[in-house]
Amino acid sequence: MKDSVEKAQETIGDVLFDGISQAPFAVLLFKSDDDLTIIWRNDAHAKMSDSIGRDVHDYPLFEAFPPSEDTAGAEAKDAIFACVERIRGSGTSENIGPYRFDLPDGAGGFMEHHWQMTMSPIVRDGSVVAVMQVAEDVTKAVLSARVEESLKRAASKTASVCFF
Repeated sequence: MKDSVEKAQETIGDVLFDGISQAPFAVLLFKSDDDLTIIWRNDAHAKMSDSIGRDVHDYPLFEAFPPSEDTAGAEAKDAIFACVERIRGSGTSENIGPYRFDLPDGAGGFMEHHWQMTMSPIVRDGSVVAVMQVAEDVTKAVLSARVEESLKRAASKTASVCFF
């Protein structure tokens, strides 16, 4: 009986790993240490973060993916650290964002990006040993909402000018 359970666990583990590896959504796995050391990521994360071919394994999260030096980059970094700290204490998943965390543009600058993230603890022997981050790039939605709000303000100002 024990052999069949162990074999089933191995099979499930292999299938889950293959599924997450091939998933169309970005998955990043990092230790719950103070550096948030990267353990693994799937291909969708490499593509989404525009870092295909770059080895980020065993790098601290914000060394592998440095934030821009503006306020938005610092806010996202602080939010991720605070979320991991809460997860360490609670052992429960959290959704955070959207947060602005820009990506390098290849010309020495950064391109604006906004992210919605689900952070889930990986627990072993009662301790949070890692965090699985599933990130969604919500840049288009955030920028569209910003444009829509600008258009509403412009229409409102135009309407009041037309009234007089």
